[in-house]
Amino acid sequence: MNGHYSVITNFGCHWTCPYCIVKKTGLNVPVTDMQATLKTISRESERHPMRFLSFSGGGDPLFPMREPEASKRVAFYREAIHRAGDWLTETEMHTSYFQCRRNVAQVMQQIRFSRVVYHMRPTSLSDDVALALPRKWFDSQKVRVVYVVTPDFTPERIDRIADLVADSNVVDELSFRQKVNPDNTIDHTCEKYLKAGHQKRWWYIQQDDYNMYVVNDRLYTRFSDIGKEDHR
Repeated sequence: MNGHYSVITNFGCHWTCPYCIVKKTGLNVPVTDMQATLKTISRESERHPMRFLSFSGGGDPLFPMREPEASKRVAFYREAIHRAGDWLTETEMHTSYFQCRRNVAQVMQQIRFSRVVYHMRPTSLSDDVALALPRKWFDSQKVRVVYVVTPDFTPERIDRIADLVADSNVVDELSFRQKVNPDNTIDHTCEKYLKAGHQKRWWYIQQDDYNMYVVNDRLYTRFSDIGKEDHR
């Protein structure tokens, strides 16, 4: 995986995204054991240089927390990055909290992630209002927004989102991701149009395994294998 790793967390999640790959496909992501995860990162970084480390879900890595959980989460992310070692050049936080809360800010202000990736979950907000909400936590940080392409997407909406991102002073990168159906088949809404604009106005992310996945004391090469006891 060229030194690319992703910590798949499950601290919980209260979103009800209709396309959630975990809830809709019945994927069994275990509750995050922070100490087991840190040991796995240490063990793996001794074997292979970690160049990229992201935190994703599972559940949202920034799922609401009160003290002392918030401080523990800060310590966990800081220690995970430290244990990844000197080869590490990029860190990434994936979250659906583009509407910021206090303890989310506590994590984001203290951990200098290279990039924060906001998953633009469905809300009652219009695209222009929602895209005004993501924030950059320090000057050199990259901000990416990701949309899962559901069947209601149209080329007109895709272009409108791309125009809004192009005019944004905060958002640097835009991605559209294929939707995975409950039976693990792929939805191909606007696929031809999105491929035509790939690496021009946006990135089109086709469903695949791009990282080595860290889940507590286990490593997986395929996201769909997470939680299956016969894979390590």
